[in-house]
Amino acid sequence: MAYKTALRLTSAIIVLLGAFALIFNTKAYQLLAGINIVSPAPGATDDGSISVWATLSLLRLASSFLLCLGVVVWYLGDIERADIQRRICRALSIGFAVIFLVAFVQGIALSLTTEWFLVGLALIATAAHYRLSIEAKTVPNQAGGKTTSA
Repeated sequence: MAYKTALRLTSAIIVLLGAFALIFNTKAYQLLAGINIVSPAPGATDDGSISVWATLSLLRLASSFLLCLGVVVWYLGDIERADIQRRICRALSIGFAVIFLVAFVQGIALSLTTEWFLVGLALIATAAHYRLSIEAKTVPNQAGGKTTSA
């Protein structure tokens, strides 16, 4: 898979996950936590309500971060220098490896099916970006002395 295609695919997946979690945050929380929640009444101040609001707020914040990251990754696909492509793919593989480790530990701790889906997704992303970081090669450009990736 070409570098640009891989980053566009990564970007699309990140944006879709972020948009789903942002738009359907209560459903996303229920899927991830395996717990049925009822949104508290606006202005409720008891401990249970505050806990639910804080969790949903954190999920919205993480979702907006995913949307931002997806847009950044999309534009990184336009970089032509192979050495920079390798560095970006290596950085993404390290980031996905950290996500994999956190999701793996959470999967063991919580024993939720959705956690294992995230573990698999993070492992696939880690492997794909690491492979891209190794395979990026420099090829002389026809127009001049610049190099681009194969």
